[in-house]
Amino acid sequence: MDKDKPLKLNPNLQPVGANAIACCNDIINQIQNYENYYKTRTRARKQNDQSVFEQIVSCIVSNLVLAVIQKNKSGIRISRSHSTLGTKDRYRSAVLSTTFPDVVDTMLQTEMSFLRQDKAKSSVSSRREQSLIFPSDKIENRVSEFTLSSEDFAIVDFPEVIVLKTEKEDYFTKADLMQYTDSAVTNKLREEILTLNDWLVTLGIEVSDNVKELGFNSKNRKLKRYFSCGDQTFSSGGRLFGGFWLDMSKELRRDYLWLED
Repeated sequence: MDKDKPLKLNPNLQPVGANAIACCNDIINQIQNYENYYKTRTRARKQNDQSVFEQIVSCIVSNLVLAVIQKNKSGIRISRSHSTLGTKDRYRSAVLSTTFPDVVDTMLQTEMSFLRQDKAKSSVSSRREQSLIFPSDKIENRVSEFTLSSEDFAIVDFPEVIVLKTEKEDYFTKADLMQYTDSAVTNKLREEILTLNDWLVTLGIEVSDNVKELGFNSKNRKLKRYFSCGDQTFSSGGRLFGGFWLDMSKELRRDYLWLED
C-alpha cells in the first residue's frame, strides 16, 4: 500500500467487531450530546435520518481508524459537493448524502476533535481537487483503547450488487457505471447474489496472519456482479467482484486460506 498517497473514502465500510461497534457508538453518543448541548439541531432526526446519521459517523470513524492502522499519513479523500452527493444513483451508499459534510464539520469542532480537514477550494471543474480528512489523536488513542484491528471493519453491504457498465469506446477507455430500470431478470440476479452473500457471511473462512499483513481482510466477503457493454438484457459479462480472496494469488489461496478448518 502506498502510504504517501491519499486513501479514497470507502463509503461501504462499517464496524463489524464488537469493540469497533462499541467505539463507533461511543462517538455517535458524544456527537449527539454535543448537538443537544449546543442546540445545533431544532428537532430530532426521523428514524431513517437517524439510521443514515449513525452510518455516516460509523463509516467516517472506520475509515479514520484504518488509516491509523495502515500508518497512512496522507489523508482520506472525500467529496463535499452537494451537487454530487445529492444526485440520485443506485450505486451510491446512503452514507454519501447531502448531510455527509455536516457530520464531518461537527466531528471537526474543537469540542469533538475526531478529525482534521484540508478543505478543497470550491470549483465547478470536473477535475477539481477533493477535500482530505485525517485521524486526530483522539482516533489514534481509541485504536489502542479498544484494541482495534483491520478485521474489526468490513464492507457490510453494497448499495447495489447488480452493476451495469457502459460500452468502452476503445481498449484504453474506462467504462462508466450505467443506471438501469429493474426487471424480472435484474430482480432474479440480485436475489441470487444476496442469497450467496448471506451464505458467505456464515462460512468459516480464515487466513493466516502474514496474509492479513498484506491487507487482505477475511471479513470482506460480499460480492457483486458486473455486466458490461451497456447490455440491458444482462447477458454480457456477469463476473463476480468484491470478495477479498479474488485479489489473492493462486499460491496465497492454496497455502494460507482455510474453509471450515
